[in-house]
Amino acid sequence: MYTKRDLKTNPFRILIVEDDPMITQSLERLLSEKNYVFRSVQSGEEVMDAFDEFLPDLILLDIIMLDLSGYDVCRMLRNSEKARSVPVIFITSRNKPREIVEGFNAGAVDYVTKPFHPKELLARIGTHLELLRIREELKLMNIMKTKFFSIITNDIKETFTGITDVAHFLQNELTGSSFNKDESIKLIKHLLEESEDLDELLDNLIEWESIEIGKTVFINETANLKEIIKELEKHFSSEMLEKNIQLNINVDDNYSFINDKNAVSNIIKRVLSNAIKYSLINGKIYIKAAKVNSQNKVIIKDEGIGMDPDSLNQLFRYDTPSAKTVGTQSETGAGLGLIICKTLSEKIQGAIKIESKKSFGTTVTFNFPDLE
Repeated sequence: MYTKRDLKTNPFRILIVEDDPMITQSLERLLSEKNYVFRSVQSGEEVMDAFDEFLPDLILLDIIMLDLSGYDVCRMLRNSEKARSVPVIFITSRNKPREIVEGFNAGAVDYVTKPFHPKELLARIGTHLELLRIREELKLMNIMKTKFFSIITNDIKETFTGITDVAHFLQNELTGSSFNKDESIKLIKHLLEESEDLDELLDNLIEWESIEIGKTVFINETANLKEIIKELEKHFSSEMLEKNIQLNINVDDNYSFINDKNAVSNIIKRVLSNAIKYSLINGKIYIKAAKVNSQNKVIIKDEGIGMDPDSLNQLFRYDTPSAKTVGTQSETGAGLGLIICKTLSEKIQGAIKIESKKSFGTTVTFNFPDLE
């Protein structure tokens, strides 16, 4: 599977194509100082074999060589499906406009003239590698979101199939000769639960799409955090009463922040909903908040069933969302809640972190700044 690049374990790789040993040594020394991985070849004919073995992320290419010219090598790279997307920077003593244009037409993304200035060359290399990193992350996001929507579509289809099957069964039950009232009531209850979960899932999808494409407007304003939490306590009062859950709030009455009130409330609401869902009977949930290094730090901790490491690692992944979750009292849920939390927190320049251990509860830490 395509994964995000970790530059510590997988640094950028640069192929040097240069027939002047002095310039090659200068380039190697310069790249080693920036911890790039590099390989050098002296002729254009060696490039494709070196490419296959080394798999570079960027190529520094001399134009004037004894065998193939840099233009020919660049065209050869662009005609190769595996190499055409790798950026090529020409290192050249040619600086006439016609020659520069020919280089770009051959497929180069940039050029640096000899004798090159080290800082200029590193800046150009850094720019194109950063663009490469961004393209890689966009590719990863697209792959994950495609998988995400595939899973969600299947979940919706399965739910609709279940609803349809129950509806047909009820129809036969009500029109048949052996009507069972108790069984029909159970089926109707199941039908309502499935419909409510599907409605919640669709609402979540609409909300998430609105946030992602920028339709949701964020307004920074001064708001009281304690008041938000107390309102949420009222909202979840029946669920907490049913499980006899005690909510301990350790937040100053005058605690205020400057950020989007609705986003902050939405995130805390979804986290608190999960804490209640996965808490045991007679459980406790703790909420506390403090200003830490100009950040608002909200911690929500429960004593519930917790999660194993695999489940914890998949919480925010687009390619492994769960459209159906079951709480300690068989509470159902539509899923996407934590993905929405993560997306919202990023939009308000915040971050969300979850720590959990199977059978030992979950702690969610939500940090967000004051924004003028």
